[in-house]
Amino acid sequence: MTSSWHTRRAATLVELLVVFAIVATLFALLLPAVYFARESARRAGCAANLHQLGLARRMYIDARRAPPPPAVAGTASGWVIELMPFFDEQELAGQLAGGQALDSPAVLAAAAQRPYLLTCPGGYSGDSSIAGIPASHYGGGGWTIGDLPTDTRFPWPASPAAMPWNTLKQVSFWATPHQGGFNEGDAEGAVHLVKTD
Repeated sequence: MTSSWHTRRAATLVELLVVFAIVATLFALLLPAVYFARESARRAGCAANLHQLGLARRMYIDARRAPPPPAVAGTASGWVIELMPFFDEQELAGQLAGGQALDSPAVLAAAAQRPYLLTCPGGYSGDSSIAGIPASHYGGGGWTIGDLPTDTRFPWPASPAAMPWNTLKQVSFWATPHQGGFNEGDAEGAVHLVKTD
């Protein structure tokens, strides 16, 4: 009776190192692609919000025959509050209406949750200069509504004005809500990227 010996060849250290190097290279190629895909999704979500806000602004102008009034300092007022009924936020708009002070209990309670349409996926996620009120992600002025730099801390119901286009171009890369710039939408709903230097 003869016994057959089966020999198994083990992987050498060099072969293991080559496999690890290949896997590491694949991960190094994959991570930027994942980051790019996530950033593209954030920018697309923001552009969709600005498109809807532009359409709401157009409906407001068609209904009222005038652009929304400017905000009054220190109050929940301006284009944000005026446009909310035009994107299905009538109840919240009613709670914030009347030019109430931003730090009043009624405004603090109502403004604790920023509406989804006013939330940029790449925007600052913390509080504004008033604790309990999330920071604004969008500013409006003239005929445009666009991203605000991530280092601004305006309360979202205070309808901050948009940064001028030439000022946005000078903002630090690290303060942009999207890689390379800011989304800006016009009153017709068209959205484009304002690139930073």
